[in-house]
Amino acid sequence: MISKQQNLKSRKLQLFDFEVKEIIESSTKRYQMGFSYELIPRAEDYFKPYLEQKDDDLYSFQLKRDPNIQNQGQINKQMKQFIPLEYVDGKFLNELEKISSETFIEIFFQLTKALFELHKKNILARCISSKNIFLNQFQIKIYLLEFGFYPEYQFENQYKPEYDVILLIRIMNELNQIPKSNETKKIGQLMTKIKALEGSLSNLDTIQIYHRLYELVEGGPTLKEIKELYTNEWVNIMNLKIHLTDFQSLIKVNMIDSDKEEEQIEQEEEIEELEPPYSMNRFEFVKKALEIFENNFSQEISQIGLMLTLLNYLIEQMQIKNQQGLVDEICQRQIQILDKMKIEMADEQLQPFIEPQTLKIISLKDFLKLYRIKTYETYKRLFRNKQNFENQQKQDQLKFLKIQFMMVATLKINSSDFNEEEFSNLFNTKVKKDIQNKIDEILNSFYRNKVKA
Repeated sequence: MISKQQNLKSRKLQLFDFEVKEIIESSTKRYQMGFSYELIPRAEDYFKPYLEQKDDDLYSFQLKRDPNIQNQGQINKQMKQFIPLEYVDGKFLNELEKISSETFIEIFFQLTKALFELHKKNILARCISSKNIFLNQFQIKIYLLEFGFYPEYQFENQYKPEYDVILLIRIMNELNQIPKSNETKKIGQLMTKIKALEGSLSNLDTIQIYHRLYELVEGGPTLKEIKELYTNEWVNIMNLKIHLTDFQSLIKVNMIDSDKEEEQIEQEEEIEELEPPYSMNRFEFVKKALEIFENNFSQEISQIGLMLTLLNYLIEQMQIKNQQGLVDEICQRQIQILDKMKIEMADEQLQPFIEPQTLKIISLKDFLKLYRIKTYETYKRLFRNKQNFENQQKQDQLKFLKIQFMMVATLKINSSDFNEEEFSNLFNTKVKKDIQNKIDEILNSFYRNKVKA
């Protein structure tokens, strides 16, 4: 049977693309929706209930898989995994052109219920927004397509358990800006209460905030259920999970404010919070990677020399400001590294690649071949002993994992790729497992069938 299909809707989310397709088979037309994602461990873990067809493990606010399709792990034309879902006719919340009071109130009720459901499993919503919540307009039912990831919104401090309420309030404030399709009295009454809660957040602790939230929900969790869930023990568990999975970035970058103008962040401490949006070009990325690496492994003079040479190539390619001043500074450091290497008689075969005039003799493409092999060898030598790594204090584990990542991420440098966003996204993560997955992903992309482990 010959079939044709075309994408009607596609939205790129953090781990996957949400797609809606029109499929024509013979004279029959049908619609299909699903998740399209790359084969990375984080995504496979998130979609485990779908892939293992464990419908009972899905939350009430998750889209159900298509019961008519047995193979839940299809490969699409883009060589991505595709999970077909039961078709739901709807829109994302930020696509709504009008909203009724019934829909508005029902969305609030279902959002609070979803939070309660997640919190009972010791999971925070973290990244919910009007951009990743899908609404079945006919049944007035919402579906959370993403939850549990690092939040897209900026917070002044590290994420806290009560910040889920801030995300919920933001969603309702956005919906309140949409034109109303009928009388607005009920919406106004609810928003007055929500605004009062928003205004009191700074004066309440975590438990009080959730008690106040559920006071606004008719027919929601009982007072007994609320008291049993939101305890000091629950708050401590959530804070511990945040502490173990979130960490302050070691990277100083250029932030972009609401006017899209770049400003430099003052870094008073070695460790600081990093929130999107931000940008970092290739030169800045390698410069920061070198700084972090050298501060912790100053004895690795050959690797430091190679990273200095890479910086020189990037200065020439990217027309960096104050180009000559930077070149002079790097060349001076290269000479110092070479002097040390000669005194220690270290890596004589590498010395020609650390000479200041290297970029005039060797193309970036050829230099990168050597750089990738030698950097990978350094990486294996420093970090392959997992037992030593695991014996480190947890804070040091995070620190060295970040160093690993920054070091290995420089392998992504490509002689023809000027997409700065790609390099910024290389370190857009707050989770230990994510960073390790990203390290593996980068290494695999360069060393599959090329470098023997």
